[in-house]
Amino acid sequence: MDYRIYLDLLSRRWTHEILTALKEQPRRHTEILHAISPSPSPKVLSESLVRLQDHLLVQRGTGGDAAYELTDAGRAFQPLILDFIEELRRWGEQYMPAGPATAGRT
Repeated sequence: MDYRIYLDLLSRRWTHEILTALKEQPRRHTEILHAISPSPSPKVLSESLVRLQDHLLVQRGTGGDAAYELTDAGRAFQPLILDFIEELRRWGEQYMPAGPATAGRT
């Protein structure tokens, strides 16, 4: 399995927010929109959910409610994202100057 696929998922704007919204319970499309602030457009959320389904991190239930939920892989991936974001924040505080990136520019 190529790890770059998952780095790409990490870099997507709504991956973390969607997985966090689904962490505690399955939710329908509209419920996910309301759980994320600021919310993506419904179309962007749909595209993001399809991408996460394609990578087997989210599944859509069958039946009347058709709620989205994390798969076992999604539940295992979600804390990795949180750890990664926290480590990036620490790294940025240590190595990046406050304000716009200007290092190396003349």
